[in-house]
Amino acid sequence: MDINQLFSTFKRWLWLVALGTVMGGSLAYYLSVRQTPVYQAQAKFVILPAAQTSYDYYSYLNNQNIINTYTELLTTEDFLYEASNRLGFPVTKGQATATQVGETKFVILTVKDTDPYKAAVIANGLVNILIDQNIKLQTVQFESAERNLQARVDQAEDQITTIENQITTLSTEIIQKQIENVQAQITDVQSQINAIKLDMESIDPHSESDIDQARLVNSQAKINELSPILALYQEIYTQLVVLGKTPDTASASSTDLERLKTTLQLYQQIYISSINSLETLRLSKAQSTPTVMQVETATKPAVPISPKPIQSAVMGGAIGLFVTAAIIFLVEYL
Repeated sequence: MDINQLFSTFKRWLWLVALGTVMGGSLAYYLSVRQTPVYQAQAKFVILPAAQTSYDYYSYLNNQNIINTYTELLTTEDFLYEASNRLGFPVTKGQATATQVGETKFVILTVKDTDPYKAAVIANGLVNILIDQNIKLQTVQFESAERNLQARVDQAEDQITTIENQITTLSTEIIQKQIENVQAQITDVQSQINAIKLDMESIDPHSESDIDQARLVNSQAKINELSPILALYQEIYTQLVVLGKTPDTASASSTDLERLKTTLQLYQQIYISSINSLETLRLSKAQSTPTVMQVETATKPAVPISPKPIQSAVMGGAIGLFVTAAIIFLVEYL
């Protein structure tokens, strides 16, 4: 097969090549313009980790986990349902995608919709919801500990008030109520310690995982915090049991009053210790909450990202050219 023969064949079938190319391009263009336009809007925000006194590899991993968690959260069903309720129109899964910019703290939220206005509104709305829920998302881990500490503060305060009001009217009945209250507190604190120890047993102490080691350290810190409180309650219990064995008289003896005052002092220690722990916890909560801030607002797109009729026509023409060339080859040489 020489070049002259190829050229001759090409000239003879040029009309078919041209027809196939034009038909393929025209058909692709027609189908493309018939499609519903899809618009894309993008919003950019930054997730700034909480201030840290030191920076190490574990801190880096923790910051990355926070960014990854927030990125995934933006596309969850519950989050999109909340957005639908706020915006007043449905936001479906698949419309929004969030992507971290390299290894930076910036995240780009991309939203696609057939309405260019809605695309921009959804993008900005999702970021605003994330900003609103940021504190709630990060403080949920502190709720249980804060609730227990607050209950301990309230209980100690009530006991202090009770003892102060009735310190001059000592009786067996009053002491018995105090004993029951202390027993309940001992049971509660002991249950918390047991639960922490049970959680620690589920962690391999020889694990090389930074997360496991951090959990062990945090759990041991909680036990170290609760153990002195438990000891104080047990001492109060001992004091009250001894006090309860004193014969009931019209007025308390000096020994009984001293024991009751000792109990009052122990409750005051528990109150002060619990207040300090509660303030430390709240400070830790404030320091561990990252900041989410929008740096670029999504704007209404002017041009759809799809369909693209010109690109479709070029692709269709290329396919038509290939198909007609194949037909010519089959006709001429087979």
